Amino acid sequence: YYVVLFQFLHIWVSYLILVLLAVVIYLRKNALAKLFSNLKYELDEFVDEVSQYNWLKWSLIGIFTVAIWYIFVGLNYTFIPYPTAWDANHAYMFTPRIYGIYDWYPWNIDFRPDLYIWYGFLAWMYKLGSWTRFAPDTWMITFNFFSGIFSLFFGFMLVSTIVRLLKLEEKKHYLLLLLWYILVLARLTSGNGAFLVFVDNKTDLAVLMFVILGLFLAIYSLLALKDSNFSKKDVLIFVLLSGIFFWVANLIKPTATFDFFETTLVFTILEIGFLTVVGMLLFVAGLLAWLKFRGFDKAIPSKFGLPLMGVGAVLSLLEVVYKFLKDKFKIVFMLVFVGGFLAVLMLTKGAFGLMQMVHDKNVVSNPGKIVSAFIMSSQLPIQPKWELTGELF
Repeated sequence: YYVVLFQFLHIWVSYLILVLLAVVIYLRKNALAKLFSNLKYELDEFVDEVSQYNWLKWSLIGIFTVAIWYIFVGLNYTFIPYPTAWDANHAYMFTPRIYGIYDWYPWNIDFRPDLYIWYGFLAWMYKLGSWTRFAPDTWMITFNFFSGIFSLFFGFMLVSTIVRLLKLEEKKHYLLLLLWYILVLARLTSGNGAFLVFVDNKTDLAVLMFVILGLFLAIYSLLALKDSNFSKKDVLIFVLLSGIFFWVANLIKPTATFDFFETTLVFTILEIGFLTVVGMLLFVAGLLAWLKFRGFDKAIPSKFGLPLMGVGAVLSLLEVVYKFLKDKFKIVFMLVFVGGFLAVLMLTKGAFGLMQMVHDKNVVSNPGKIVSAFIMSSQLPIQPKWELTGELF
C-alpha cells in the first residue's frame, strides 16, 4: 500500500519485498512449525471422531471433493479466458495494471483510481509476473483467485468454531457442521459467488477473506474473555487483531466498514448494554445528517444533526460510565477493538489524504464530502479531466 502510495513500486523493490517475506518466514520457522503441528493434531482428532460415523465420513468426503473441484476450476479459469465483465476490465484488474505500468499510484496523469490495499497486492503480482514467461495479467488474475481459496478454508474454520461454541450434543453438532459447510460451498460455487471469481475477477472475496478472519478473532476473543485459561493480555491481543483484520478488509473495499460497525454493535450489546447501542445509532444518524453524507440530510434535516449527536452521546456515556465503574476491563476491551481499527485506518487513509492534498490543490473543503471519502473510499472527491473529456492520455 505505502510502496504504491509513495511512488516506489519498481521491479527491484517488488523482488526485495519477496526476499524480506522469505526472511520473515525463516525467522518465524519455529512458530510456524508449532502452528502446523497443532493443526495436524486438531485434524487427527477430527478424523478420529468422524470415522465413528459412516454417514458423516462419506458426507465430508463429498464436501471436500467439491471444495477441491472449486479450487481446480477456479485456477483453470484464471489461465483460459481473461475477465469479460465491465468491472474487471475497467476497475478490479485494470487499476492494479496501471499501478504496475507506472510503478506507483499515477498522480501525474488525469486518472484517479481508488487506492485499495488489494490493488497494491495485485500490482505487486503484476510486477513480479512481468519477469516471467507468463503474461503479467495472467499472474495477477491467478493470485486474485487465491482470495477465493482462502475464503473457503477460513469459512470452514469460522463455522467450525461457531458450532463448537454452541456445545450441542454430538449428532446435532455434526449435522449443523455439515449444513454450514454446504452453505459455505454453495455461496462460493454458485450464483453471484461463482461469478465474482470465475468471470468478473472482483476483489470481493479478498474482502470476505479478511472479514471472516476478523469475525473469527472477534468470536474467539469473546470466548477467551470468559475462559480463565486466557489472560487479559491474550484477550486484548485477539480483539486488537480482529480490529486490524476489519481494517484490512476496509482497505480492500470500503463497504467492509459496515461489517466492522455491525460487529461493534454486537460487542456493545453483549459487553456494555442496549442503551449504548441506541445512543451510538442516534449519534451516527445525527453526524451523517449534519455532514449531509450522501444525501442523508433528505431523510433527517441537517439542523437536527447536532441535537441528535448530543442526545446520542449523553445516552451512550451514561451507560459506559456505569459499566466502567462496575467492570473497567470490558470498556478497555471495546476501546482496543474500535481504537485499533481507527488508528490503523488513519495511518493509511490519512496518509492518502495528505498525499492527495500535496498533488491536488483543488481539494474539496466540504467536511461531509471529505468524511464520506475517508470512510467510503480511498480517493478524495475530485472529478479528473478524463471523465469530462473521455480521453485518458
